[in-house]
Amino acid sequence: MEIIRDVQSILDAIGKKKPKILGIDGIDGVGKTAIAVKLDLEFGYVRVSLDDHLEKNQKGYFNFIDYKKLKSKIELCKGKFLVIEGVLLQKVLNKIGVKPNFMIYMSNIVWVYDWLEDFQGKYYGLKLEEIIDEVEKGVNKLNEATTPDAKPYKMSGFRREIYEYTYAYLPWEKADLVYVES
Repeated sequence: MEIIRDVQSILDAIGKKKPKILGIDGIDGVGKTAIAVKLDLEFGYVRVSLDDHLEKNQKGYFNFIDYKKLKSKIELCKGKFLVIEGVLLQKVLNKIGVKPNFMIYMSNIVWVYDWLEDFQGKYYGLKLEEIIDEVEKGVNKLNEATTPDAKPYKMSGFRREIYEYTYAYLPWEKADLVYVES
C-alpha cells in the first residue's frame, strides 16, 4: 500500500498507467468527486458518481442505489476512460460485476490510521460491534458534556454502513494508491 498526501501524485500515477477503468473509493467528504473532476479535465475520464444513482434521504446508501441505472451508465461508457467514484465503492462494484484496473482509496489522516496495525490503530483487532460500541460511548460522553438533554446516540444508517464496509472490506488493502488528506 502506497500512502500519498498530495493530489499531484495521483495525477502523476494515473498519467503513467492510464487505466481504462479507475475507481475512487473512500469515506464521505474527502474529495473523491474533486479528484474525479480533475481526472476528467486532465485526461478526459468520463466520471460516474455513485451519488448520482442514489435515492436521496433514505438514511442509508448501499440498498438505495439504482443498480440498473448505474450499470447502464457504465455500459454506455465502454471504450472510454472511466472513473467511478463513491462511498462503499468496492461493495457496489462487486454487486454489479465491475472491476476497475486501478483503485484509489481516499481518507482523512485519522480514519485510515485508526484501522491499521502499523499505526497501532484503535480499531485494529477489535470486532465490529466493539468498534461501534466504542464510537457510541465516545459520542454519548461528548453529548453528556455539551448537550445533557441529548438522546443517547446509537449508530445507524449511512454512518453504520461506512463502519461495516470498512471493517469487512479494509478497502485500502485493495487500493493501488491511498490518499490521506492531512
